[in-house]
Amino acid sequence: MKTFRFMMTVFLMVFLTAALTLACGDDDDPSTSSGQADDDAADDDADDDADDDVNDDVNDDVDDDVDDDVDDDVDDDADDDDFESFFPPEPGSLGVYRLNAGNDHWDVPAVIVGEDSDTFPGETYTVMEFGDFDTPGNAGAILWADFTTPYKPGIKAMEAYSDTTKGEGWDIREVFDDVLYMDFSGEINETDTVETGLTIYFPDDEPISLDQAMDTTLISLDASTEVPYGTVDNCIQVLAEFYDPMEPNSRWGGDFYFHGEYGFVEAAVFPSYDVVELVSPAE
Repeated sequence: MKTFRFMMTVFLMVFLTAALTLACGDDDDPSTSSGQADDDAADDDADDDADDDVNDDVNDDVDDDVDDDVDDDVDDDADDDDFESFFPPEPGSLGVYRLNAGNDHWDVPAVIVGEDSDTFPGETYTVMEFGDFDTPGNAGAILWADFTTPYKPGIKAMEAYSDTTKGEGWDIREVFDDVLYMDFSGEINETDTVETGLTIYFPDDEPISLDQAMDTTLISLDASTEVPYGTVDNCIQVLAEFYDPMEPNSRWGGDFYFHGEYGFVEAAVFPSYDVVELVSPAE
């Protein structure tokens, strides 16, 4: 059983902006050969000035209309993609996910249970359950997460179950000294590094304490991935690499995919499991 796996759910807001500038004007060079010509020229200049004023007014109106349209489009896009509203998430279903472990897999429901202020006294975390904990015989996991800061989800603890009947107890429990945050609020290819202590508990053995570091790199804001649900486009792709701070060249990890509508889509690492994939989103 792998001793360290990690999963996050996050939404990223993408703003689309555009600009359009219209310009119009005439240059006149009238010639004068008589008083009438001078008058005509004056009339032409006056007419041209009037025309220019009208054109300027029209252009100003067009510019204003274009600006209004662009602003409206930007506002609409911002409203549609306002993923910040996820933080903190409300209790409810996240959908169905596939937990893969070697040649085996389990399709399990995922839910936000709610806020928990009892497990870690003085601290409050969002509890997420992966698995049908009312039916024995299935695999599952429980996570305690911090979703108070947009684009910076954190994990405090996790439990893995080979039998999702809670009365049977967990197979492995992992608790971080400090919340391990995945921060991808920066630019493409920008890497954020965090370090913390980790204690791993077993039902029948002494716990193990070690140091853990994680590098989070934002890879793409428009990635695609194939999961049991189908091909999901327009994903944010994040590479998470884990390692012992004393051995930074010995790393393991993988890619996480998130989507504005579906939320968490795929993770290459998860508590005691391998790849976790979206089977069907919440209705």
